[in-house]
Amino acid sequence: MKIFRLTSLLFLAGMVFVSLTACNDRRSVGEQPVIVDDESGSKAAAARETQQVGEYEHVKPAEQYPGGVVPNDSKAQKLVNQLFNYVFAICRSTDCPKTLDEARAALKKEYKMNWPKDPWGNYYDYVYRSDDDFDVRSWGPDGKPDTEDDINVSEINRTEG
Repeated sequence: MKIFRLTSLLFLAGMVFVSLTACNDRRSVGEQPVIVDDESGSKAAAARETQQVGEYEHVKPAEQYPGGVVPNDSKAQKLVNQLFNYVFAICRSTDCPKTLDEARAALKKEYKMNWPKDPWGNYYDYVYRSDDDFDVRSWGPDGKPDTEDDINVSEINRTEG
């Protein structure tokens, strides 16, 4: 009976050792970037680049952008419209913010949100004209006011508000 228990225990220990060793072997091999044929017939490396760290190869982290997302106009447009709606709701429930600082404070107070940055890393701008007329906008990729690439609240969003 003691031999059976000892044999079972040794067998179990051997199985654990083999499974742990096999897991480590699989992790250290890593996968190579996939080579894909594009329409032109040439070979191109997959979009994910790798870097060597010690004896292991890791996928490089994705590029970080100042605003936290890959810059593009549609994402900025959506957030401009959302900010406009938040401020519009604030104007209907309390006094409309008169300055950018007041709009930031009101957004923080009412919605527990910080005033966001656009995809290019600049804070969205707020301009008060009257209680029924204000604007939220992004200065766009160039970060300069009143240029062609500025992103304003869409007219559809204004009429639905």
